[in-house]
Formats: sequence, C-alpha cells, structure tokens
Amino acid sequence: MSSSTRRGVILGSGFVLTGIGARALAQSRRRLAAGDVSASQVDLGSASDAVKRLYAGQNAPLWTDRNAAALAEGLERASAHGLDPQPYLALIEGSTSVGDRDLNLSRTALAYSKALAIGLVDPSKIFSNYTIARDAPDLVVGLRSALADQRVTAWLAGLTPQDSLYAALSAAYLEMAGRSSASDLPPVPPGPSIRVGDRDGRRAAVLAALAGASAPNAVVQPQSNIWTQADADLLKTYQRSRGLAEDGVVGPNTLALLNASSRDKARRLAVNLERLRWLQREPPPTRIDVNTAASMLSYIVNGEVAWTSIVVPGRPGHETPQLQASFERLVVNPPWYVPASIARREITPKGPGYLARNHMRRVSGRIIQSPGPWAALGQVKFDMQNRYAIYLHDTPSKSVFSRSQRHLSHGCIRVQHAVEFGRRLATSSGNGDRFDSILKSGRTGVVPLRAPIPVRLIYLTALFGDDGAVTFRPDIYGWDVRTASAMGLTAPAREGVEAVTAAPLGP
Repeated sequence: MSSSTRRGVILGSGFVLTGIGARALAQSRRRLAAGDVSASQVDLGSASDAVKRLYAGQNAPLWTDRNAAALAEGLERASAHGLDPQPYLALIEGSTSVGDRDLNLSRTALAYSKALAIGLVDPSKIFSNYTIARDAPDLVVGLRSALADQRVTAWLAGLTPQDSLYAALSAAYLEMAGRSSASDLPPVPPGPSIRVGDRDGRRAAVLAALAGASAPNAVVQPQSNIWTQADADLLKTYQRSRGLAEDGVVGPNTLALLNASSRDKARRLAVNLERLRWLQREPPPTRIDVNTAASMLSYIVNGEVAWTSIVVPGRPGHETPQLQASFERLVVNPPWYVPASIARREITPKGPGYLARNHMRRVSGRIIQSPGPWAALGQVKFDMQNRYAIYLHDTPSKSVFSRSQRHLSHGCIRVQHAVEFGRRLATSSGNGDRFDSILKSGRTGVVPLRAPIPVRLIYLTALFGDDGAVTFRPDIYGWDVRTASAMGLTAPAREGVEAVTAAPLGP
C-alpha cells in the first residue's frame, strides 16, 4: 500500500480521498445528524449543462490524483464559508469506475465553485424583486484552466469575496460553529414583558444574559426580582446597539436576541456570508450602499467611505426590496405623487379637510402634495430609476432618526441630513450654487449630476462594532429565515415583529 493510500480513504475507483477530505466528510456527517444542515444544500444537477461543456471534445479523463486531492482540500475549507462539504464529498465517495470518478469530480467542482462564486442559491428565486447586480463567471473555463495548470486550490480560494467584511464574518462563523452548546447560558424563560417596577423571577437571568452579551455593568442580584430603572437603562444601551426599540422593556424581540445560542448565531452568519457571495466582486467604486437591516447608508467614493448616515427603511409589510438602481439628478423641493395604495388606505378616508391641511390636491384622479416644509419628501429627492418606485429622500420629521428601531416607511429610504448630502453631491458635480438657489426659492427644480450614482439596497443582519466584535440586528423582514431555508440550513428562529409605532406619513 502506498503512503498516500495509508494517509487517505480508498474510494471505489481507486481514487484516494486525503485524510483532510475524510475528516471533513466525517465532521459534516455529524453536523447533518445534529440537524444543522440538510443534504439539499447543494443542487448537483444544476451543473449538468456546464459538465457537458467541460467535456466537449475531451477524450481522456480530466482529473489527476493531484487535482482530485486539491479539490478535497478545497472542500475541507467549505465550513469557513458556512457551507457543508458532505453532499459534494459523498458524491466523490460513491464513484464506482474511473469514468464515473472523473465525471463526479467535475460535477462536484462545478457545483462547489458555483456556490463560492455566486452563492449556493439564486436570490431571485427567493425574492421576486431582487435586482442587485451579480457576477456571471465562466466556471467551465476557470476549472479547465485550473486543471491544466494544477492550481485547483488557488482557483477555488479566489472565487469568494476577498474583502475584509467577508473574512471577518467567516472567522466569526468558525468561532461560533466551534462553540459547544454547553458554553451557552441557559435561555431566559418566556413570559410577559418586564417593565420598570415589575417583579419577575427572570430578572437575574436577563442580567446574566446582558453580561454575557458584553454589557459589563450588568449586576446580577438574585436577592431582588424587581426590574429597576438602572436595569432598564442598561438594557436600553444593549437595545440601541442591536437596533431594537430602545424602551428598556424585556419584550419578545429583546428576549429572542438575548437567548440566541451559538448555533443560532452561526446560522445567521452563514446566511450573511451567502448574501455577500451574491454581490459583485468588483462593485462600482463610487456608489451608495444602504444596509436596510441596520438602517445605515454609506456613500463610497473611489472605494473609500466618504459619508455615512442613518436612514429609515420600510416597515414590515412594506419591506424595502433588495435592489440596485441609479440616479443622475436631484429633485429639489419635490412634490409627492402619492401612490394609489397609500391614498386609498391612509389619506382618502380622512376626508377633504385632511387633504387641505396637508397641502394635497387631486389632479386627474391622483393625490399630489405640494412642495414645502410640510412635504413628505422633505427638500430633496434622490431620483432613483426603478420599476418599484423606491428612492432616497429627505423628510420633515427629523425625530424619527433618533429612534433605534427605524423601520417605519412605506418602502422608500428617508435619509438623515439629506439636504447636506444632496448639496455635497451637487457640489461635486459643479452644481452646488444651482442646488442652493433652487432650495432657497421654494420652487421645484432639478439639479443634474456629472455621472449616475448606483445605489444598492442590501440586507445584512450581522455587523461588527467598534470593538471588532460581531453583533446582530433583528431579522425584521424574516429574510434570514427565508434564506436559511433555501440554503438547506435549519432556519433560525424568527423574532417576533414589533408593533410599529405611529410614523409620519410618507413613502
């Protein structure tokens, strides 16, 4: 028996699965048995057309033992991407002949490389309005070249996002997935919401969970079951850092985040790694990225963050879609053409007096709000062009930006300091004076930009704080659950959707 055979596992056709690959197979089987993943995590059949292209004009096997071992080593690293290598490795293990082995290696390599390069699942199959630009690499050409040059390992490693966020999420995933469930605190039992002055036997458990969630000032006092103002203030700090409603009340959403186990967090991280794989590896260097889960906007110029702002995205039931669109002009002092659905449900029933008080009028059957300090779009609209009528805009209701839970709109994005941001964009296009002149006039006007600015509306629920520690935002839209299910993961528990308090009227 050769030394390589002794180090590995002999498969049906004489192919040796290295010790690395065998170890990954055993580990993934244990994870599968524990219910962490599903064998449906990979669709090997989707690679069939690519396999035909790969073997077109090919009369000899494509795979050497060296390349096969490199593929097995690449699959060993699947867990760093929140992926399960088991379905891929199982296919290789089941080979019964040289030809079968070669074909299965190719099918496996193409399916796995597709998961790394563009994601395990197609987001447009999960979300009907997903329009964020994606890559379309030719994996057949890439694999053929990698096999010829015997650089399969390097090829696979280069397919995933290479940015620091992906690397940090990957490291956090491995750390969370590697934790023993015994290291988790016992969950706080369910029960009614806890408010200041309430006597509740769960107080000590809540404070212990806060201390475990990096709230070092949490003091556990089992001798007292009364939820104090100091407890509430401590909880508010935690809630604000997680994007929860900052009320100091131990409610269902707060409890869900506090009770999240290491396994729950690992699944959330796997979902967010998948979302990053959906995105272009080289996005437009100058763009606006809005993380709707975290209610944050970043303006990126030549690859560097030049401006950030908090925003107000859509509330549950009026979710801001994951889309990409551009705008090449600013509308200053914009009127609001009220969508028919909002007019029918929220304006018309209030009668003509409401319309008059809010400077609204009917024109050809449509309700239009005149520009002015009362206008729902504020003083500037970033005129994104898309079929969903989603855009960024100002708002006269500045108080909404002080809330920690800001999912309040009908789907559009309200931007804090929108006038200042609009002026910045206008000035960079040589039209700052025009912007200010129109703004001062109170009349509606358009300010063109030198070049279109792409906007990506992204949903990421895992973030990193200033201390470098990973934190999570509530899955306000339930999209973590939907994506996890599509990936074949056991879906994380859906947080209860908090009731949205009254929000100012607007898109």
